[in-house]
Amino acid sequence: MANPLVSLGAALSKAGRSGEAMEALERALSIEISADGNGSPLLATVLNNIASVQEDGGAYAETLETHDRVLDLIASTWGADHPQAGLTQINRTSVLRRTGRFQDALDAAREARRILVTAFGPEHPYTAYATNSEGVILHVLGRHREAATAFEASLRIREEAPTDPLEAAETRLSLARALCAAGDRVRSRAEARRAREVFREIGGPRAAEDLRLLEEWMSSGGCG
Repeated sequence: MANPLVSLGAALSKAGRSGEAMEALERALSIEISADGNGSPLLATVLNNIASVQEDGGAYAETLETHDRVLDLIASTWGADHPQAGLTQINRTSVLRRTGRFQDALDAAREARRILVTAFGPEHPYTAYATNSEGVILHVLGRHREAATAFEASLRIREEAPTDPLEAAETRLSLARALCAAGDRVRSRAEARRAREVFREIGGPRAAEDLRLLEEWMSSGGCG
C-alpha cells in the first residue's frame, strides 16, 4: 500500500499541493515502518520524497534532518558507499547551498562524486550530476576557473551519453557564466550562444525560463 501513496505524494507535490503530499507520504512512511520496521529499504524512497516536499516548502533544517536519516538507513542497509548515498549527497548539496553553508555543500558534492565514480565510473550520467553540483558551489565561492573545469567535465558526460539535451544546455550556460567570471569572455559568449540555440530549439516552459534567464544575464552585461 505504501507504493501508491508514494506515487500520490509525488504527484501532489508536483501539482503544488504540498500539504496533501506530505500527508500521503507520512502515511506511506507509517505503513512501511509498521510492516517492515525502520530497516526497510523502501523507507529511503519515502524519505527522499518527504525531503523534496520539505525543501520545496523552505523547511531546510527539516530537509537536512531527513537526508541524514536517509544516509543512516542506506549505511545500515546497503553500506555507506552505496550509490543511493551519492544521490542523497547531491540532494544535500542543494539544501546546504540554499542555507549559505557553501563549504559543507562543496564537501557533500565531492563526497557524492567520490561514491558515484566508484560505483559507476567517471563518465556515467549520475557522476555528471555530482560534478555539476560541485561546479555550482565553486562558482558561488568565487572559484570560477575550478567551476568551469567542473562544468566542462559534466557537459562532456552529458553530451557523450545524452539523456536530457536540456540539462546539457543548462550546464553549458553555467559554463558560460563561470568562463565569463574567470575572464574568458570570448569563449563565454560562444557557449552562451550555443545554449541559446538549444533552448530555442527545444521549447516548452522549462526551456523558455532558461532562455529568459540567459537573455537577462546577457542584457545586464554578462559577457555581452
